[in-house]
Amino acid sequence: MGIYAAYEKRPSVNTTCYVAETAAVIGDVRLGAGCGVWPHAVLHADSHPIEVGEDSSIREGTVIHNECDTPVRIGRGVVIDSGAVLQGCVIGDGSRVGVRAVIFGGAVIGRHCIVADGTLVPQGAAFPDGSLIAGMPAQVVRALTPQEILALNQNALGQRDEAGVLRRALAGAMIQRAFAQLG
Repeated sequence: MGIYAAYEKRPSVNTTCYVAETAAVIGDVRLGAGCGVWPHAVLHADSHPIEVGEDSSIREGTVIHNECDTPVRIGRGVVIDSGAVLQGCVIGDGSRVGVRAVIFGGAVIGRHCIVADGTLVPQGAAFPDGSLIAGMPAQVVRALTPQEILALNQNALGQRDEAGVLRRALAGAMIQRAFAQLG
């Protein structure tokens, strides 16, 4: 597993988290219960912390780091899809950041929002709870329906469950390797 102390800080990873062997969790990163950090994701906290709330999922190839001396705060039940880039921003509880979306420093995404695939959120932008956010630069397209908000919550719980399955499989593989080395 790629969990590394750096900058005199050690990551804090709850024992119920899944961190893929090819992921990199570096410095002052705090992962809440039930989080998943998928293959090739990088969470690099050098100047300020990266806090990821419980039951959140950081998918393949995502890069999260500090920007403008601002911490990253990701709420509970958030899904950050593959290839997203987050720099020094806040993502509210129950939100989803789409594939290859980019969110720059100081941006604030409200609770229960969808940041559409490929969206570019400029530095310092702020969006209210329950918004569908899209574009380059990002704009509120419309308010989410209650059904869409429910689907966001269900997706986050499904991601948490999948991360749990993978965490147990990874632990089993590590035990098998240890026994194989013993002879």
